[in-house]
Amino acid sequence: MKANRLGDVRAEYDSKMLDRAFYETPDFLTLIEPENRAKCIVVGRRGTGKSALFYALQKHYQKSKRTVLIEIAPEDYEIIQLRAYASKVAISGGRYNLVRGAFKIFWRYAIMMEVIAKLRRHERYHTIAGIDELTQRSFVWTKSGKLFFERFNSTIRTALDGAALDDNVVGQLATQLPVRDLEKGMAYVLEQLGSETVVLIDRLDEGYEADTSGLAIIGGLSHAVSSLAGMLERARLALFLRDNILRSIARADSDFSRNIEGQVLRLHWDKYHLFNMICARLRLAYNIEAESTQKLWDRCTAQNIRGSNGFAKCLQLTLYRPRDLLLLLNNAIQHASSHNREHIDNEDVEITAREISVNRFEELKKEYQDTVAGLGSLSRMFTGLSPRYLYSEINGLIVKICSGENVAADLVQELALLGPGSIILQWYSIGFVGIEDEVTGTFIFCHDGKNPDITLPDNKRLLLHPCYWIALGITDTMITSEEAESIHDEYDVEVYSETPALRNKRIGQIMNELEKIPLGVDGASQFELWCKQVLEILYVKSLRNLELHPNRNDIQRRDIVGTNLAVSPVWARIMTDYKARQVVFEVKNVERELNPTEFRQMLSYLGGDYGNIGFFVTRCKTPDLVRGEQLGWIKEMYLKQNRLIVKLTGPWLAGLLSKIRNPQKHDEPSNKLSTLLDRYPRNYLNIRS
Repeated sequence: MKANRLGDVRAEYDSKMLDRAFYETPDFLTLIEPENRAKCIVVGRRGTGKSALFYALQKHYQKSKRTVLIEIAPEDYEIIQLRAYASKVAISGGRYNLVRGAFKIFWRYAIMMEVIAKLRRHERYHTIAGIDELTQRSFVWTKSGKLFFERFNSTIRTALDGAALDDNVVGQLATQLPVRDLEKGMAYVLEQLGSETVVLIDRLDEGYEADTSGLAIIGGLSHAVSSLAGMLERARLALFLRDNILRSIARADSDFSRNIEGQVLRLHWDKYHLFNMICARLRLAYNIEAESTQKLWDRCTAQNIRGSNGFAKCLQLTLYRPRDLLLLLNNAIQHASSHNREHIDNEDVEITAREISVNRFEELKKEYQDTVAGLGSLSRMFTGLSPRYLYSEINGLIVKICSGENVAADLVQELALLGPGSIILQWYSIGFVGIEDEVTGTFIFCHDGKNPDITLPDNKRLLLHPCYWIALGITDTMITSEEAESIHDEYDVEVYSETPALRNKRIGQIMNELEKIPLGVDGASQFELWCKQVLEILYVKSLRNLELHPNRNDIQRRDIVGTNLAVSPVWARIMTDYKARQVVFEVKNVERELNPTEFRQMLSYLGGDYGNIGFFVTRCKTPDLVRGEQLGWIKEMYLKQNRLIVKLTGPWLAGLLSKIRNPQKHDEPSNKLSTLLDRYPRNYLNIRS
């Protein structure tokens, strides 16, 4: 029996499974949508899929020849080497904000130099005027070392030249490494080349320590990424951080809420997405032909692990993290196989859960012991007790344990400063404690990492997360399968994150903007911008580099053009059947039927890389064609010129936006477009498909 049947829990060793069964979550889609470029700091707890996401983004952006991809993933010794510079500053009395300010300059400079070093390979780079300093600095950068961190360290050594870091030296750094001017130069180069750059940064917890030096290095990087993302319209940056590191930065950094907080994307998994992720791997691991995910799950399970409630039981033994779930099911499959069983059942899952619970709790303490008070005292507080409490009861437990001997100083200090309620809310924010929803009777476990601004009444019911019960020695874990099932039925664990709500709110705003755009010439530019924004969101995986009037100085001014990556079936079909590598969208801010002049204009745009298909986008209510001159022109162009002209509309696109608010319908835009393309030969052109 192959170990890790569903893939390795470490993404860096799971490339084969990720290549074939990576599950595209809403967070992944958010990170590749141009609309969400400001979300550049990706935060998640251990095991939430940061490294898998990093790998998938690499694969996604490697498909575009016009994208300069920079990947920064340090080894532990490389971060330790950076700490040597920061530590000297700290020893000489350097403040956090001072050290962070210096490293913000260093990181901005290093990232830009690495990008320019790659852009210099572009055939048209040396034809661009006015970038001599940028080019010269890039030459110095590449000669200073073979690898990124060799160059980075050389730059820091040269810039400091042995000087102790103080306010004056930081001011001089801004002159010595003129990052603002370089940002403008880099933006100009990207614009002239028609290129975009993507910078992915991961594994910063390697060699990390939560002291002034460690926080300043990563805090400086966070500010650098935030600054570059704001300055460079053709840049996409994603810095992957563990939740505990961001919490530490938030505490130390006086500018956090102003410059960083709004650009954070917290990774979120719920039951639906975890179920689909697991089923995608089951289908591949067992070579099962396509069928519904529920039937697939039931074919691989037995007893009351089957069905939706069975999968929910598995989730309650994890932290709604893909790594936890993969570890649980991999080990359960291994256990079942050792007993010559093809299906996993209650025994397999419960034995595995016992092994995992202790590891999860130790991991929780390790990850948050510096930022969340009281974690080291939890084992004593809850050992042998119930997992269910009233808010007033946990308050009493905290006060009681703080009055005893050998109490952790951080817990006593937090109690003195803010009271037991603050400690409970911190536990809630990391998913250790859940709060009952009085309407549904379920317990909400919030993993968004923020301390909520709420007040809980004394009679509010709380629940410790079931995945920690065994590790904490809670007596309710020593139960039969039947009793366990009843507990899981009674306490239906839900997980909350703010990311989907924010995404849906923004989609709603974009939909509402359409009705505010006036028809005709007055709203023409607004409608073009709206269409570009919507197309970027709906077809983010398949269309890249959408531009308004990319050939604005030519006679033939196409309104919107995007590169077809042919990733999804419908866009692969458009590439194969119509040879369209560059896809044309001609935007008409009118509700009337299109006239012959407009069709001839579209016809002149097609051919070559633009292929044999073009799309009109109008303000008509539906994309349906009716008998008349418009339909006649479409038929004539197809039959005589071998060009297909397809009509789309603003309301139709807005309807697709509405669909993708439901996570189960993220493929709906491609499916609807495929259906629309089928309608042309079948219904409109009177020929067989």
